Amino acid sequence: MPVNIIKMVFIILLINGWSSLVGQQAGSEQSATASTISEQLKSAVTAFQQKNKIPGMSVAVGQRNETIFNRGFGFSDLENRVAATPQTVYRTASIAKPLTAIAVLQLVERGEIQLDQPIGNYCPEFPEMETPPTVRQLLCHQGGIRHYKNSREPNGTRYFPTLADSLKLFIEDPLLAPPGTRFIYTTYGYSLLGRAVETTSGQSFDTYLQRQIFDRANMQTAGLDNLYQVIPHRTRGYAKLGEQQHRGLPPIVQNQLKPGDVVNCQLHDTSMKIPGGGLICSALDLVQLGDAMLKDQLLQRATRNTAWARQATADGRTTSYGLGWVISSADASPRVSHSGGQAGTSTYLMILPKQQIVIAIMANLQGAPCGKLADLLRQIVETASPSD
Repeated sequence: MPVNIIKMVFIILLINGWSSLVGQQAGSEQSATASTISEQLKSAVTAFQQKNKIPGMSVAVGQRNETIFNRGFGFSDLENRVAATPQTVYRTASIAKPLTAIAVLQLVERGEIQLDQPIGNYCPEFPEMETPPTVRQLLCHQGGIRHYKNSREPNGTRYFPTLADSLKLFIEDPLLAPPGTRFIYTTYGYSLLGRAVETTSGQSFDTYLQRQIFDRANMQTAGLDNLYQVIPHRTRGYAKLGEQQHRGLPPIVQNQLKPGDVVNCQLHDTSMKIPGGGLICSALDLVQLGDAMLKDQLLQRATRNTAWARQATADGRTTSYGLGWVISSADASPRVSHSGGQAGTSTYLMILPKQQIVIAIMANLQGAPCGKLADLLRQIVETASPSD
């Protein structure tokens, strides 16, 4: 073999060997970085859980369409010592609202619903009135529909077999303000939107969600929070005993417990408010939802941008709410989020569109400040990630 050819072969082998070595080093560095981020996230969640006396949590984090963290912490069932895992499912509480908003906006894209038409066009149960709320106004909580009228109502135990039946709780009550004039957060307004999904699609609300959102976003555990159904990996719910609650206990129980103790949460049937707070899923499912939104799998980009834009009242006052989402910023970058809280659960979903980060936190303790933890986890991921 000529000397020149031998030299050329040697050089090629040398280059290939060097490239392989560099590739191995880069892969090793990436693996080490991922491990470091995972340990930092784990430490932050563990400290948060212990500080807030949360029985069980599941946390998932996605970055650039990859799940980089998905773990359970503590117990999903204290009495039986069942560990919380990535498969544990929790009540989403108000994170049901973004899902309902997505369903409505899908039907808007198909021309079956118009945002600025009265809700009565799509919800036959809604009473006639001179100035009824529109679909858009309900999506951004400017429809004037009331929220809960007392502290007992959000913990109702009555079962409603259909979404139309649940409307009877509030539908005859007067509006609290003319539509479009005030931001009034309301879970019941989303019950009207869910009913609009049913009448326009010709499907039950849960069937529509399953086919058009859960399946398309690969949300494998998402569904209705049905108390009668045996649902694998469903967590128990807990609360911290308040001073007033403690004083109302029988003397024998007062001696066994003290304010601040973790106790079983109140019984609650969420069939009263399915579109605004009656769903369940895992933390990973919420990350899948965020990823699907970022990849335009559920809505067209223009529609998504409309949903993720702050809405304004009739007099021009801008609110912090879009169409189903809370709109804010994190270190000057756009942040889209929603929290949830009800009997036995606290949840938080954060999406950072610029950084392509999704953070989902689900806890089985009502009142847990999950939003604070989400912001801490965001800082860890952003600090450890290279700048774009």
